[in-house]
Amino acid sequence: MVIRLINGKNKTLVLANAGHHAHPLLVRDETVGPLVSKGMPLGMMAQIPYRQVEFSLQSGDIIVFMTDGIIEAKDSNGQEYQETDRLSHVLTQFTADTKAMAVVSALIDDATTFGADMTAEEEDDITVVVVKVL
Repeated sequence: MVIRLINGKNKTLVLANAGHHAHPLLVRDETVGPLVSKGMPLGMMAQIPYRQVEFSLQSGDIIVFMTDGIIEAKDSNGQEYQETDRLSHVLTQFTADTKAMAVVSALIDDATTFGADMTAEEEDDITVVVVKVL
């Protein structure tokens, strides 16, 4: 689980992560980087403190939140999507003017094409949320 708080007025993003390894991505100036926040998986132990990490945002930034069904999609050789440069390649094609739904569609289409040979047991849920900073 990841909890996110976006403050549009101050242009900040606060994350607290409870074991989710599909870190949000920040697309800025044709570069892609993870917004890393780490924590123990939710429910592993009672009363675990979770640390908040704050990130500064800029107008034109695109933030991509996703489930591990994207990054763990596997090709016929067993290579995971996150181990290739495809994710960054897809995301760096977009600008601040690109509609959020176009980013979502392109990412899901590319990941599912990449993992088209996965068996039903290997498939995972896929969710992508895109936030554009104005």
